Amino acid sequence: MIDPEKFRALLHAEKQQLEEELKEIAVREGDTWVPKPGDLDTEPSDKNEWADAVEEAEEHIAVVAELNRRWKNVVRALKKIEEGTYGIDEIDGQPIEEERLRANPAARTRIANMDKEDTLPD
Repeated sequence: MIDPEKFRALLHAEKQQLEEELKEIAVREGDTWVPKPGDLDTEPSDKNEWADAVEEAEEHIAVVAELNRRWKNVVRALKKIEEGTYGIDEIDGQPIEEERLRANPAARTRIANMDKEDTLPD
């Protein structure tokens, strides 16, 4: 059986790092982060400039989405430590391997169910 306390500090450090990254490019709205309004020029000088601005905005949105997903998983893992359910696979209820948690302290599934983790609800 794993000791959740040894993962608490790792999770808090990751949460802090993610929040610092997110604060640069997003704002927190409740339990999620949304991209800050960009510097999209509403009157670009040509089509190429417009296309570049749109591409940059799309990349920005994708980065925020990934950081937000990771942040939510870390917050969820910290809540599970408080509730006494940390380290339990959300798909089949089996214990998550310690080596998996060392690699990703916010993991929601054990190795056998790793490919299904993206199907879990937020």
